[in-house]
Amino acid sequence: IASMRNGQPDKNIFNADSWTDLSKPVGAYAFSKTTAEMQAWAMQSLLPDMPELVTIQPGFVVGEPAYPERRSASISFLKHLLNSKLILPASFNFIALSDVVAVHIAAAITPDIVSKRFPVASYDATALSEACAWLQKSNIIGKKLNISLPKVLFPKKHQQFMREDIKIDSSNTWQELSLQPSSLEAAVIQMAQFVRRHSL
Repeated sequence: IASMRNGQPDKNIFNADSWTDLSKPVGAYAFSKTTAEMQAWAMQSLLPDMPELVTIQPGFVVGEPAYPERRSASISFLKHLLNSKLILPASFNFIALSDVVAVHIAAAITPDIVSKRFPVASYDATALSEACAWLQKSNIIGKKLNISLPKVLFPKKHQQFMREDIKIDSSNTWQELSLQPSSLEAAVIQMAQFVRRHSL
């Protein structure tokens, strides 16, 4: 969803029609994601022989990876969540890895699905304190200190993750591809068990 939600501090609901505002300082990651997608759509409109195009915008992906040797931002994030004594005041629009896979497959094989954007993320952002509560309930971690610090103490590029009001409307994705989102709690627990099992 990096190409959808950045650079818009006064907006909190994003959908398939939303674009990151590149006139604002959005950071290299969001800038590159947004520019790449914009260029892909521009090429499709200019080149008649270009293959059909759909794009998929996943949220923060959680779930059990296919290979233990793979490293990712999600794995690094969960390792921090498991090992840190503190819970930072951050929130994310998670999505289960299995849902991302299902959307990719469905978008490729569903007839007449062309020239569309498919966001795939939870509607409501999940606070890290809630994710920790899921892991505590499953006896994966013990109690942690939940801290509340002012946003100004964190770098600007991280402050976007401290907004609990961000909502991602993926309804067009679920409806057009005939899918249902999976349990985020189960996906976070599976990922934590994977990290513990493989001593990552």
